[in-house]
Amino acid sequence: MKLATQKIQLGLIFLLVTGVGSAYSEETPKGQVMPEASGSSNLTLTVDGIRKVEGVLRIGIYNSETGHSTQQAIGGANASVTSEAVVVTFEGLAEGQYAINLFHDVDNNGQMNTNLFGIPSEPYAFSNNAKGSFGPAKWKDAVFEVSTGLSTHTITMFK
Repeated sequence: MKLATQKIQLGLIFLLVTGVGSAYSEETPKGQVMPEASGSSNLTLTVDGIRKVEGVLRIGIYNSETGHSTQQAIGGANASVTSEAVVVTFEGLAEGQYAINLFHDVDNNGQMNTNLFGIPSEPYAFSNNAKGSFGPAKWKDAVFEVSTGLSTHTITMFK
């Protein structure tokens, strides 16, 4: 499975439901983590249920409830969608709690498209397959553990 990812900058602007922003373009085969959040754990994220094999998944990863609620991602990735499932590996994470917000930027315009009422018109998802209500999923619903060594997490796209 071919995979291309890019860094997502710290301090992402809240984009309606997902809170995942656009990124600058540095191609790399792995997700990126800010140095202050680094450790010795790895996370392999699988995103499945992708309906359109085109565009980019824009992924933000958060390591605190405060960071999640203020959309201060500690890392992320932009992964080209080349199949119905995309795998991204985040290396060097600190052991602890994390949440992920993502959206499928089908038209690759760098932002989540919405309808006239501000409702997302592109697919999105959250860790633990949590659902948001008039915004991103709550931390308590999306949080999961990353332990020492290799952790895995699967998110199924909805919409």
